[in-house]
Amino acid sequence: MLMGTPAHADPAQPVLNDVTTPVSSHSSSHAPAPQSRQQYRASREAAGRPLSAVERVALASSNCWTWSASQWKDNVYGGTLIRINGTIGWCQDGYSVWGGTYSWSTYTNFGWSFNSWTNGPTGYYNPAQTRYDTVAQAKFCISWCAGASYLGQDMWGNANGTYGRSNL
Repeated sequence: MLMGTPAHADPAQPVLNDVTTPVSSHSSSHAPAPQSRQQYRASREAAGRPLSAVERVALASSNCWTWSASQWKDNVYGGTLIRINGTIGWCQDGYSVWGGTYSWSTYTNFGWSFNSWTNGPTGYYNPAQTRYDTVAQAKFCISWCAGASYLGQDMWGNANGTYGRSNL
């Protein structure tokens, strides 16, 4: 039986207690890693999105990058309860961004479950095509959403090679 669970509670239904209650939030990311033109082309083909003729020409004079970031919540003991992981890929030539890709995944533990995406996941370019963004926000639940928690991130890559992220 979980600590703090009333004796009459259904043990199959997790409840919020010191093991299952989020008490701290964290995020991490690393510098983007260069991706070879061949790796980028292969990743697009593996995702079912092969490069167009125009993109193949642009790839010859571009630099491509991939970058991952995570956000998570821990319990009082440091155990991770929920996590959202994002990866973004883009190519840039100093003036514009193209070929943007993204992927998102979730992780749950201690009775928490992924419920739904409440924002995204999506990827989009700004109007001048100098930035590629990917945004996602996830809803996590415990005990049929008796307790809910959200994690979300916005990640971007710019035409000048810079990048960034923010928590939603």
